[in-house]
Amino acid sequence: MVASFLQYLTLAIIFADLCLLLFYLKRTATVYRKEKVAVGLLFLAFFSTRVLISIVQGWGILHYPEREMLSDTVALGGIFVGFFGIMLLENYRASLYDVKRLIIGAILGTVTATFIFLSRSEKVGTALKEEFPFFIQVSVPLFFIFVAITIYRITKEMDAYATAKQQASLKKIRTFFMVNYLGVPLYIMFALIRTTTLDDPLPELNNTNFVFFSIIPNTIYLITDTLWYFAFIKHGTLSFLQIQNVDWVVLTNRNGVAIYEYTPLKEGYFEENLLSGALFAISSILKETAKITGDLKMIQIGEYKIIIRHGNGLSTIVFTKRPTKYLNQAAEMILQKLSFIIDPESINVDVFAIDSIIKSVLYGNN
Repeated sequence: MVASFLQYLTLAIIFADLCLLLFYLKRTATVYRKEKVAVGLLFLAFFSTRVLISIVQGWGILHYPEREMLSDTVALGGIFVGFFGIMLLENYRASLYDVKRLIIGAILGTVTATFIFLSRSEKVGTALKEEFPFFIQVSVPLFFIFVAITIYRITKEMDAYATAKQQASLKKIRTFFMVNYLGVPLYIMFALIRTTTLDDPLPELNNTNFVFFSIIPNTIYLITDTLWYFAFIKHGTLSFLQIQNVDWVVLTNRNGVAIYEYTPLKEGYFEENLLSGALFAISSILKETAKITGDLKMIQIGEYKIIIRHGNGLSTIVFTKRPTKYLNQAAEMILQKLSFIIDPESINVDVFAIDSIIKSVLYGNN
C-alpha cells in the first residue's frame, strides 16, 4: 500500500497542472475566435487532451493507484499529444505534412497503445510477461523517443529562419518535448529496470516507488507546462511562429489593380501593377482551361511559390520561397479581415490600416 498523504500530494500537483492547462485552453480559445486558422484547432486539441489526461489521471490516483503509479493515462494520452505537437509545428514549417513521419508515428503509437492495454489485462498481460517479459519497460519509450527526435528536428530546421523571439519560443517548445518525451520515459524505463525483475516486471506499490513513478514525473510535467506560457500563450496570437519567409504581399481590387503592397526586402522591388494584374489573369485562365473548382491556390514562377486567394472582390497574392500551411491559412484570414474596411471598387484605401492588419496576421508581435 501507499500512504494516503502521498496520493493527495500527487493529486495537488495534478490539480495545479490542470488549472494551468485550463488557463491555456481558455486563452487559446480566445485567440482562435479572433484568428480562425487550422493550427488554432490543433492547439485547442493539444491543450484539451492535456486537460482530459489530468482529470482521468487524478481520478485514477484515487481509485487505481497501482495503475496510475506508472501513469498509464499519461502514456496513452501522450500518444495523441505527441501527434498534435508534431502536426501543429509542421503547420509553421512547411506547406505539406511529412507523410512518412506521420506513418512511422502512427505505427509506433499503435504498438505502444496496444502494449499498454494488453499489459493491464490480467490473462493477456500474464501471457505477454511470460513470452516478452521486457516489453513493459521498452514499449512506451519507443514512441515517445520518436516524438522527441521529430520535434527536435522540426524546431532546429525552423531555427534557421526564425527571429530571436521565435527562436526563444522554439527553444522552450523543444525543451518541453525533450524533457517529457525523452527524459521522463527514459527515467521511468531505467527506474523499472532497477526496481523490477523479468519475472515480475511491474513495480510493487509502496511509498518509495510511488514517489519515483508518480510524484517526481508529475512534478516535472507541471514545471515544463509553464514553458507554454512563455513559448505561446503570452504572445496572444497564432502567428507567433510564422517564420519570416514572406518576400512580397500584394493586395488587388476586383480589376486586378494593386491597391497595396508590402515587402521586407531592401531591394529588388517588383512592378506590382503589372505583375499582380498578370497573376490575376493567370488565375482566371487556369480556372477556365483546367476547370479548377474554386480559386487558384498556389502556382510557382521561378524560385517563388505564389499563394493566391480571392474573396469579397479582393485578391491577396503572397510571394514566398518557403510556403507553410499557416501562411496559406493566413492569406485567407487577411482577406476576411480586410473585407470589413476596403471597398473592392475603390483604389483609395487606408494603407496604414491595411498594413497593420497584414503584418499582425503574418507576424503578430514578432
